[in-house]
Amino acid sequence: MTQGEALALLKTGASIFLTGQPGSGKTHTVNRYLHWLRQQGVDYAYTASTGIAATHGHGVTIHAWSGIGVRDALHRRDLDTLAANRRLATRIERAKVLVIDEISMLPARSLTLVDTVCRHIRGVPSPFGGLQVVLVGDFFQLPPVVRRGAESGMLPLGPGEDSFGAEFAHLDRLWDPEISQHGNDRIDWSEESRHRALDLKAKGQPALLFAAHLANWELAAVGAHQLGFKTAVLYRPPNVSAVAEAAVEMRARLMGTLIPTDFTAPIRIAEEIGRGSLVGMLVDQYHTKGVDVTFFGRPARTNPLIARLARQFECPIYGVRSVRLPEGRIRLELTRPIDTPRDADGRIDIAGTMQRINDVVEGWVREHPEQWLWVHRRWR
Repeated sequence: MTQGEALALLKTGASIFLTGQPGSGKTHTVNRYLHWLRQQGVDYAYTASTGIAATHGHGVTIHAWSGIGVRDALHRRDLDTLAANRRLATRIERAKVLVIDEISMLPARSLTLVDTVCRHIRGVPSPFGGLQVVLVGDFFQLPPVVRRGAESGMLPLGPGEDSFGAEFAHLDRLWDPEISQHGNDRIDWSEESRHRALDLKAKGQPALLFAAHLANWELAAVGAHQLGFKTAVLYRPPNVSAVAEAAVEMRARLMGTLIPTDFTAPIRIAEEIGRGSLVGMLVDQYHTKGVDVTFFGRPARTNPLIARLARQFECPIYGVRSVRLPEGRIRLELTRPIDTPRDADGRIDIAGTMQRINDVVEGWVREHPEQWLWVHRRWR
């Protein structure tokens, strides 16, 4: 998504989470939006999770603006006291837009308190009392600020679709039957996919798996590891070293071998295939030096690595995805082996294979478009 497209969405009045890697133009886009709001005569509040961040936009901390201060809980008497503060109540009532910068540093509990105050003072039951809320930041940069010894600033793991943000931090608990509300694991393979996976395991041969950023895409690797496969996953490490170390430590226990996307990746993948492992990778990213495919009727470039590996090692290719179901359940599905086209010499055709893989991904997205999370530009 371009900065112009993001600005156009902001102007619709929708609440938006504006994210992107450092230098992608988040602050510039917000400043353009605030300038437009001033031209339109719309009252807004620019806040941030810390004082330093708030000064960048000549604003205040979200704690000061909302009146929650250092509280970690609010009772009815607290809400009535805040509402009686006319200066506080007036600025919350008059605001139409609330911007919260460096959102990754704001604990989930604090955000809930802000929501409660806005609803109470504005007298509107909608989230944040009907304000347009613009959250700005990158959850791969800075963690929430919490007191030493206090409970985690991460969201608790819940049963609903809103738990997506928490699943990143609680991946190791998702297969725990004790948190299920159905008497068994909340996450499981479809019956057909389980039989297909067990047949593949019985053959003892290596295979290549592709996935897309659908629902909780990491669970497919966890599910394969749970079934006893030797597994390896190609991944891009988070930008922040502390986050990367924590993520890798947890996921290595759950997913098997983790292979970072660096210059050694092809060699390590070849070693894993030689060991008879399942090797998984995501394929719905734009790749500058990739092969051209058609995705949703438009040309898009795709990394051909999985097709090249299949061609070199004559490995079968399967698709794997997770699907969110009602009441917080997730179903894992494994496709049949992809029918890979061949060239005149009988070898796997790279471009043709990538087109078939992208056709599968397109079908998945069409079936559950609301579950596809890919915030970068797929078409360029």
